[in-house]
Amino acid sequence: MKLVKARHWTVRGPLKIVKRVTVQRREYVLLKTEPYITKYGHASEILAWEGCCVVCGSKFRFTTPRSKFEPTATCKKHRRGQT
Repeated sequence: MKLVKARHWTVRGPLKIVKRVTVQRREYVLLKTEPYITKYGHASEILAWEGCCVVCGSKFRFTTPRSKFEPTATCKKHRRGQT
C-alpha cells in the first residue's frame, strides 16, 4: 500500500489492514475497508483509519475513499469549527 500525491493523496496498491503509513509527518493506521457504491454506480471501498490528534494526542478514527485520502490531524473536538 502506498500513498501518492498529485492534486490530492491517493491510496494505491494492495491494501494492508493494520498497516502504518506516514503522511505529512503524521502516522495513520488502516483499520478496515468497507464496500461502497459511488454516486455513479461504481464499486469502490471506504477506508477506515486511526490517527493521533496533534493537539491532545488522543486517538481518533475517520474514513476516506481510496481515491482521495484526506489526512486529518486532529480529533473531532479540536477540528476547526467544532466545539
